[in-house]
Amino acid sequence: MNIMVIELAHRKIGTQPVRHKRSLKIEDNVGECIHIHYRNLRLDLSINDFLAFADQVAIADGKLKAMAASLPPERRRRRWGLFTRS
Repeated sequence: MNIMVIELAHRKIGTQPVRHKRSLKIEDNVGECIHIHYRNLRLDLSINDFLAFADQVAIADGKLKAMAASLPPERRRRRWGLFTRS
């Protein structure tokens, strides 16, 4: 049983109809675990696993941005804000 849940992030992710919610939500179940809800997928991660996952996402984001920067502008895709953050 969770004593408290803190929502760390919540974002709408597109307008395509899907079977479940069209959002991304990350929750901190204080002292227990982190839940990531993405459409019909739910990840239940320990805090250490979440931190390792977040590090890998940050590395992948850097690689994607570097790859996008090397493409001509007409070949870059702008989807869900990809490549548009500073």
